[in-house]
Amino acid sequence: MWTDGEQSLRKPLARAGPEGRDPVSLWTIILAGGEGIRLRPLTRRICGDDRPKQYVPLLEARSLLGQTLDRAARITPPERTVVVTQRRHSKYIADEFRARPVPRVLIQPDDRGTAAGARCLPVLHERLAGIERFAGSEHEPWAIHQAYAYAPRASFSRAVLEACPSLLAVSRLPALTWCDLGSSERVMRTLASTGLAPAWLAALGEPA
Repeated sequence: MWTDGEQSLRKPLARAGPEGRDPVSLWTIILAGGEGIRLRPLTRRICGDDRPKQYVPLLEARSLLGQTLDRAARITPPERTVVVTQRRHSKYIADEFRARPVPRVLIQPDDRGTAAGARCLPVLHERLAGIERFAGSEHEPWAIHQAYAYAPRASFSRAVLEACPSLLAVSRLPALTWCDLGSSERVMRTLASTGLAPAWLAALGEPA
């Protein structure tokens, strides 16, 4: 389901069951709108273009987004999975869904960072709420564009996490295949520790 702005969530939801249990209470939201700037030197060598890292098969034949979608499919079906991306990523996201079930895709006109989670939610909500009066009209695309153009831009890490380091804690987790692959060095360390050897590794002459 491909839509711009907030339209993708207008599909009516199923009613709750007779015992009051909501069959659609569990959703998966996958944030795939980042640009992957820090990893671009490596992803450009792998793919020959400037696609963001989530659309790159860094660790195996599947892209990072593909791996995430497969994990999400274990708990929620495609109709209750929302992938949030940007309009300029349309080509990459279309390629991603050529051979898999298509979830709901929320296409943002522009990148506003993680403003929704970085103390900007009230302002962002006010901007998006203004779209409703134009819903279904010829002016709706313009309203969506305007809402995003003037919405605040923020980084959750810088605006929230860096502001309160004394309140943060680190928790040990079980072994992970990958986490924050934000640099070429981290990708190489992950490949070395897991023993993975994707096809691009040999093609680029990198040591396995």
